[in-house]
Amino acid sequence: MNEEVLKTEQPHRADEENENALPWAKRSGWRKRPMYKGWELEEILATVEGDRAAVTRSHSGYRVVNTPDVGFVDIDFNTDYDPLPQQEESLAGLRRWVAGHTGQNWRMYKTAGGLRAMRTDACQPLDDDFDAICKEVGADDYYRELCHKQKMFRARLTPKPIRCGIVWPRWNHYDGGWSDFDRPRIPEIIQAYELLAKAYKTCELVEVIGAGEIHPDLKPVMELHDSACKVFDDVPLEELCHTETAGPRLIDVLNFHVAFRGSTVDGVFRPCQHTPDRIWAVLGWEVQCALKNLDRGGEACREVQAEDRRQRELAAKWAQRHE
Repeated sequence: MNEEVLKTEQPHRADEENENALPWAKRSGWRKRPMYKGWELEEILATVEGDRAAVTRSHSGYRVVNTPDVGFVDIDFNTDYDPLPQQEESLAGLRRWVAGHTGQNWRMYKTAGGLRAMRTDACQPLDDDFDAICKEVGADDYYRELCHKQKMFRARLTPKPIRCGIVWPRWNHYDGGWSDFDRPRIPEIIQAYELLAKAYKTCELVEVIGAGEIHPDLKPVMELHDSACKVFDDVPLEELCHTETAGPRLIDVLNFHVAFRGSTVDGVFRPCQHTPDRIWAVLGWEVQCALKNLDRGGEACREVQAEDRRQRELAAKWAQRHE
């Protein structure tokens, strides 16, 4: 190994060993995004029985349960397409997984933008099996990578502020955190958010897949999750904010791109010569941004086409099952 690399790695390993020697709740690594080491640690609001789980407030305002033991899997749907076939496919994938892993038990919840799975029969290691089940149910890759980096699982307990009418200040990790304008307002914003958040549930139980076993050591986290998320309360599920679904479908943008193919010159996208400039000028901002992304190369176009084919196949598959 290169001597310079070894010198830089040794302090890092020592820090990691010291961190791992602490009780889990007193460690800091799980309370900050690993890609921004300078971020302030998330505030711990409560710990769960046994100090193997904790509730924190994220820098985006909502409450999160953090645990190295209770396995969570996050599944985000493509909002350009019907969510029902996507839900059916993820549920079928989880059923296949449990059928091949007798004794496991999972609870599947519906969220505003997808699904959330929770394992209750035993602790879920962050190993190859975790990666395999994520692939089986179509989990979000970013969430899976974050679990590995932080060596634990996270699940949001309360609605996103934007989904219940709160504009949350933006955290700037390059400039010391909150702006001088926003910092004094944070307590009032949190108070308003907590009041509005009571009106919505974060997820609702769809199906229990497996033997139904709940390990005694995991039960406190499951009960906290279901209570804080208002899983069984008679309140509506939070809905995606219009800004989260704004803009045209990518396949529609791609069709436009094919018809009026252009190129990027000096970092600026221009339509092809036979397309009048006035057409580009009247396109919405979202369409212009999407076209610029598509213009980065053929790979982006192929990804959109592949996703469109996959979604069409899912829709046809589950439409036949329901006929």
